Amino acid sequence: MKNPGVRTLARFLSVIRTQQPATRQGISNGLNRAYGMVNTYLKFALEKRLIKVSRVEHNRGPWPQKLYVLTPAGGELAKILENMYIE
Repeated sequence: MKNPGVRTLARFLSVIRTQQPATRQGISNGLNRAYGMVNTYLKFALEKRLIKVSRVEHNRGPWPQKLYVLTPAGGELAKILENMYIE
């Protein structure tokens, strides 16, 4: 993804900020969006270093659960975007 929707990115970062540490399922529920869209934004935010994986939990399933937190840059961007877009 080269240019994500700014409003959705603002909501995405806001959900992570309120849920820290946030899981993929928690983000999906917070945004009321499917995992595919959440995965796309997770990949973008990780590449741009807006979020980072705080820890990995190996639970019952075959894939580990990752917990995400905002980086300092992601936190600053979240504040700016919240002031601009979120009512």
